[in-house]
Amino acid sequence: MLALENIDKSLATFAIRIPQITKKGLDNLPSTEKAALRGKILELMARAIHNSPAHYDANVYLSEKPVKTNDAQPEETAFSLETEE
Repeated sequence: MLALENIDKSLATFAIRIPQITKKGLDNLPSTEKAALRGKILELMARAIHNSPAHYDANVYLSEKPVKTNDAQPEETAFSLETEE
């Protein structure tokens, strides 16, 4: 499980559209469960990036020699469950 204290500060917002009934259910969650859900969503996003063919480099897993990888710094992103009322 992801330790939320080990991640970078959340500076960006990422929004998705969800069914209204789902939003109502999320609004009714206790704050501790919302925090746990945020952690699970962040972990799922990190796994999606890690498993993405765009980020996969077989050289990392096939050689012990240092491999120059993409030098671009990823933009900081975070997912917020706060909703506008």
